[in-house]
Formats: sequence, C-alpha cells, structure tokens
Amino acid sequence: MKLETRDLTKQFGTFTAVDRVSLSFEPGLHAIVGENGAGKSTFLKLLFGLHEPTSGEISLDGVKKKFRSSMDAIRSGLGMVQQHFTLVETLSVIDNIMLGAETASGLGILKRKEAIKHLESLLPNASLSVPWEALVGDLTIGQRQRVEILKLLFRESKILFLDEPTAVLAPQEIEELFSVLKLLAKQGRTVVVITHKMREVLDHCDSYAVLRQGKLVARGLVKDATSETIVEAMIGRALEQRSIARPQPLGTHALRAVSLTEKDVSRGQLKNVTVDVRSGEVVGIAGVEGSGQSHLVEAIMGLRDFSGELEVLGESVKPFQTAQVRDLGVGLVPEDRHHQALWMEESCRLNYVVGLEDHFFKHGLLDYEELNKKSSEWSKDYDVR
Repeated sequence: MKLETRDLTKQFGTFTAVDRVSLSFEPGLHAIVGENGAGKSTFLKLLFGLHEPTSGEISLDGVKKKFRSSMDAIRSGLGMVQQHFTLVETLSVIDNIMLGAETASGLGILKRKEAIKHLESLLPNASLSVPWEALVGDLTIGQRQRVEILKLLFRESKILFLDEPTAVLAPQEIEELFSVLKLLAKQGRTVVVITHKMREVLDHCDSYAVLRQGKLVARGLVKDATSETIVEAMIGRALEQRSIARPQPLGTHALRAVSLTEKDVSRGQLKNVTVDVRSGEVVGIAGVEGSGQSHLVEAIMGLRDFSGELEVLGESVKPFQTAQVRDLGVGLVPEDRHHQALWMEESCRLNYVVGLEDHFFKHGLLDYEELNKKSSEWSKDYDVR
C-alpha cells in the first residue's frame, strides 16, 4: 500500500506546525527525523486521523482520503504506536488486543482461543511474543510496546506508524524491535518511524525524511546519506568541531545520599544506595528499566519512604518532605510526564505555574499580566512551540 501526502498543512491558531509537506511512502522501513518541535509527531497524527489537516491531501494507492478520526484511518489499514501507550493496565494482554478490534478490522466477534491462535500465526518472530493472559500493568515497557504492535497486526494494518519507539527501550530491546520492523517491511508492510537516533536510521531504515520548523527540508535513500548530512539538514547549518573544555574544579556537596534503602519491602528497589553530587557536576544514573533509577529520584524528592541519610545543600532531609526539597532548589522531571507532571487539558501558561501560585497571586487573585509576561519569556527561552 502506497501512502502519499500533497502540501499537507496543519495550523494551530497562528502557529504552523506542519507546512505544505509532500511525501510518499511505499512498502519498506522509513524514518522521519528532526529536532524537537519540528512537526514530526503532528505529521503522523494527521496521517492517522488524530488531527484534521488545515489544507492539503492524503491518498492511499492513489485514492484521496479524509480521516475524521483514527477509526477512519484504522479501517483504511493504518495503525499507530504512540509515544504514550493506549493500553488498559487492568486488562490482560489478549483483552487489550481484542478491545475494539471487531469494529476496527471487520473480523467479527472472536473467542479468546481463536484470537490467540490467530495472533500466533501473525507473529513475525519469537521476540514479539508476550504472555497472553498477563495483566498489562505487570508488563515491562518493552513488553507493552510489543502489545501495541500486536494490536496493529491483529487489526490487519498495512501501514504502521511508530512515534519514537526506542526512547523507552534498552539496547537489546531496540535491536529486537528493529528486527521485527524489518520483517514486517519484508512482508510488504509500510513502516514509518520517528527517531532522533542517527544510528537507527543508518543501520535499519531504507529511506529518511527531515522536517525542520514544520517544513520538509530533505529526503532520500539511507544508502546515499551520512549522519553528517542528515544532522545538518535537521539543524540547518554545518556541524561545528568543538574542543573539549578542561574539567573545572568541583564545588561543594550539593546532594548526598548515604545507605538509602526503601522501607516498602514489597516494592523496594533501593538497597544501601550511596550518591554524592557536587555543584557543577552532571551525574548519570544508568540501568535497565526497573533497576531503581526512578525510585532513587522519587525518594530524594520526598515521594518514597526510606531509611538512611539524605542531605541537600548541607541540610538534612527526612522522608516525604517534598516541600522542603523544592524550597532547597531541587526539581524533578518524571519518567511519565503525561500522568505525573503535566495538566494535559490546560495551556502551557497554566502548566508553568502549577505549584508556583504564590508567585503570581496579588490580593488573592491571579496576576494574569505577570503570568502572561513570564510564560512568554519561558516559552522563548526554552523554545516551547
């Protein structure tokens, strides 16, 4: 199945997120790359019916299509794995896969055993298999992603979109994912992947397209490209060779954790963890998912009970003292930003100030003039588009 767009455009108010993009995708594995805010995710959402285009055309095998919803796209043979999965954690794997599939694919009402048998016949290789009766809430992130892909195969999708699928995966899982995607492409499916990682583009994909500020600025076959040419197209300038600065003397202790251990034994992942971070230092905490990285930062932020010692800027911190930690200047960008950090139904302006209300209230009323001024400054400083 061939997918084409002609002058596809999407505007949100005065902001143009996707600007007259004309692309075509045939069976194979294709990459869409670009900086954050380049319009990549919005472009895929247009193709999958999650947004309606402001102007332009979408066609499948030469036939113009107008998707008013994702269900229209699914019925036309398209499927999408989004950055944030759309699974029901309290249902089993097989129930999640079957949910809505009768309407979407025209398969009719299927019994569970028939559905499992059908799915097993669709598996391109063993790395995509998952325990059918397991609760989705008990699966790893990598397993949940496999469930999302299996949903698309079960619905007989011919064109698959994946929005930054490797962002949450360990290296071994990334290789397994691309081995599956390559097999699906060899079977005649069209697979389109958004990624920031040049190695994934060069090692696995057939073609690439580069978006910058909503415009298509480059495209071609991967075999004819280099990482330098693709990155230069992404950022709009030649890469600079920079010398590595000499290490600077480290400052005082900014954060010290000694023998930090979670008290909740049933869920505890932290055991005698000692960390020492000085001012001016960048420390990376590595490990596969589930090794305790998130639990460590959550304990530091006062979100988990622990034993041991914790100091921030020389001040002792007890468990569950989030306000104290924040007042000392510690902030957290959580792993699951949609559910733990952002108010998705509200504007960027209000999201900026949630928890900072005291700074923007005068006489008990919100100072919108100051709020608008600050939010505009922050959006500009941090390139929020």
